Amino acid sequence: PDTTDNLELGIKGFLLDTRLLLQASVYQIDWKNVQPYFSQGLPDPFGLGIDFPINGTTNGPNARSTGAELSARYRINQNWSASFSGATTEAEWTSTLTRCTYVANNRPEDCRTWTAGGQLNGAPKLKYTGGLRYNRMVAGGYEVSSSVSRRWVDRSGNDLTDSPTAGTLYYPAYALVNANVGLAKGPWSTTLWVQNLPNARALVSLS
Repeated sequence: PDTTDNLELGIKGFLLDTRLLLQASVYQIDWKNVQPYFSQGLPDPFGLGIDFPINGTTNGPNARSTGAELSARYRINQNWSASFSGATTEAEWTSTLTRCTYVANNRPEDCRTWTAGGQLNGAPKLKYTGGLRYNRMVAGGYEVSSSVSRRWVDRSGNDLTDSPTAGTLYYPAYALVNANVGLAKGPWSTTLWVQNLPNARALVSLS
């Protein structure tokens, strides 16, 4: 089995006479006996001139994830409020390990080595969302509201790397802008949403 030790320090509460709600934290996760996938070819077992692939999971080296998160909402005045949330994270191997499921025909290249400093990709290093909201009461007991928000996601690698110098494929960074306008009275409300205003086409999968 793999195990993790999770350390986190955070703060949550109101400031500025409750006009500002703030949540923030920093964390570190030490991951022991990480379970990465493993692929090794059995050298030409049937005399056909091709290797027979054996794929699976093994225990790799140790790793560490570090990051920070921030979420805030600020009431500017009776009608306007602003919000922001963001997170940053990074993970890498903290030890070096060579793993051989088996050694056949004296081919050391059949073994796999993970080197300290290699990246554990899969999540963007930085992402954030910022928004602005307006609402007010009007005649007849109606409440009108509208908001706009922008979400930005940094590029992220699609796979882990075996060493600090190994290349990887990246999903490019992208931004999405959403907006809405609403009308409410008593227990009833209706809202018109417009999502992805710039019609961005984010790349989310590749092979």
